Order: sequence, then C-alpha cells, then structure tokens
Amino acid sequence: MKNILEPFDLNGDGFIDMSDIIMVGQAYGAVRGDDNYDERLDFDQDGTIGALELNILAAMFGVRIRDDEEDDD
Repeated sequence: MKNILEPFDLNGDGFIDMSDIIMVGQAYGAVRGDDNYDERLDFDQDGTIGALELNILAAMFGVRIRDDEEDDD
C-alpha cells in the first residue's frame, strides 16, 4: 500500500530528510519552463518552486515514509 506522504520523499529513501530539502532548495525560485524546474518539486502545482514547498518539507522533516520490511505493492 502506498503512503500518502511518498510524493514528499523526493529521493525515495524512505525518509523526509535534508536530501529532499536540498533538492527543493536547488530548484528554489524556478518557474515552469526553467531548466531547473521539476514538476515533482512543485507540490501545489502553481508553476513556482518556492517557500511553500520548503515549508511543507520542513514541517515533515524526519518523518519515516516506509519501513525497509515493507514491500513496494
């Protein structure tokens, strides 16, 4: 079963951690059409990667998305 928080685990390591925040930080300020714009990072799909995306990840920092024992069904 898929966890509803999975889209926020940007690198797929099972945690919302600094590596996910760094991914958003590197694209911070990007707008749809920019080379560094990544739709996966634009959580509200407003066409801009900004403070909202960083705040969402900061609020969930440290959350475990899945256990290693869980299968990918």
